[in-house]
Amino acid sequence: QSTWGHISLRKRSLRLLHSGKNTRMSHPSAAKKVLLMGRAGAGKTSMRSIIFANYLARDTKRLTATNHIEQSHLRFLGNMVLSLWDCGGQDTFMENYFESQREHIFRSCEVLIYVLGQA
Repeated sequence: QSTWGHISLRKRSLRLLHSGKNTRMSHPSAAKKVLLMGRAGAGKTSMRSIIFANYLARDTKRLTATNHIEQSHLRFLGNMVLSLWDCGGQDTFMENYFESQREHIFRSCEVLIYVLGQA
């Protein structure tokens, strides 16, 4: 079983430093599930777009609120594959994530990034 060490944000790149087993993966079914959560308007989708899609901060102004969950698979740090779940932060969605959808949302989650607010 793998143990995640440290997450750091540095200049438009996210570095996941892993301690333990080899993380080389070849297809999305072996992807590491990463949840991006926080209240509505906290900046989750903006953060995802800047880090993984090379948006400039000014480009995020055109993004709209996330409805439910937006899932994407992406290759990261060479052969690591992430299954990134950008979870909408509206009250109704948040209640469902922690109540009726708890098993589905949190099953096999490797990393949870909870965004507290915008700078």
